Amino acid sequence: MVFSTTAFACESPRSALRDLEKLVQKVDKNYKSYSDKEWEKIEKQFTEIKDEIEKCEFSQEELQRIGYLKGRMAGYMAKIKVKKLGKSVKEATKVFESSVEGFIEVIKE
Repeated sequence: MVFSTTAFACESPRSALRDLEKLVQKVDKNYKSYSDKEWEKIEKQFTEIKDEIEKCEFSQEELQRIGYLKGRMAGYMAKIKVKKLGKSVKEATKVFESSVEGFIEVIKE
């Protein structure tokens, strides 16, 4: 089996960096209003862009910019996951409180 090295080569370093910058700008602007489905799309785009970036060579300055942008995206994704977790914990707490309340009612009877 023969693989072409061009299939794994970087298409365009500038394009990959520009795509990451555009994605971060879009998320900066809209992250508060994204639905879960939209976040899934954003995460997929981010993964695709990171995969493309891994194939490219960049200057030290570009690598620092990429690191900064990846950090911003990681921060947004962590923020959203914490928010989801908080929502889940709140819901679970309500269910638990209701369960305890029902349990106590039966015990008192």
